[in-house]
Amino acid sequence: MYIINAGPGFRLLWSTVKSFLDPKTTSKIHVLGCKYQNKLLEIIDASELPDFLGGTCAQCLDKVGCLLSDKGPWNNPEILKLALNSEARRAR
Repeated sequence: MYIINAGPGFRLLWSTVKSFLDPKTTSKIHVLGCKYQNKLLEIIDASELPDFLGGTCAQCLDKVGCLLSDKGPWNNPEILKLALNSEARRAR
């Protein structure tokens, strides 16, 4: 998880909260300031990153834009089928 545009107040709060969390969990959370584009582009392909975050993705422009789009794995029929099968097995 990447938290971007984190200001000094959040960084101070995070350093306090982080001490109460499991180190394995905190190692997965990265707090980045205002110069986050290079780090994000190391992790995420530019074609998958929206332009307002420094990428080149324009897949959602014809719809409502990236922030309001419903793009995600929950729309993948195969993943949805797996999730529904898992729920059905738990209900029994």
